[in-house]
Amino acid sequence: MHDDVEHLLKRHQNAMERHERTMREAERKRRSEEERLDQAYAALRQRLAVQPDAGDVVLPPPPGMAGPSQGTLGGLLGSLRALLF
Repeated sequence: MHDDVEHLLKRHQNAMERHERTMREAERKRRSEEERLDQAYAALRQRLAVQPDAGDVVLPPPPGMAGPSQGTLGGLLGSLRALLF
C-alpha cells in the first residue's frame, strides 16, 4: 500500500510539472502575441497620423503579417479612427 501511495504521489508531481511547463509556454506565447499586436497597433497609429484624412483608403498590412479582407480592414480603420481622433 505504501508503494501505491508513493506511485500516486510521483504521478501527481509529474502531472504538476507538465502543467507548469504548459502554463509557462502558454504565457510566453501570449506575451509574444501581445507584443506583435502592440507593434501592429503602433504602426497603424503612425500610418494614420501621416494620413489623418485618408478617408476609406485601405492600408496594406505590416510586413510579415497577413491582413484581413479589404472590407474588414476598411471598417476596422474607420472604427480606430473614430476612437483615436
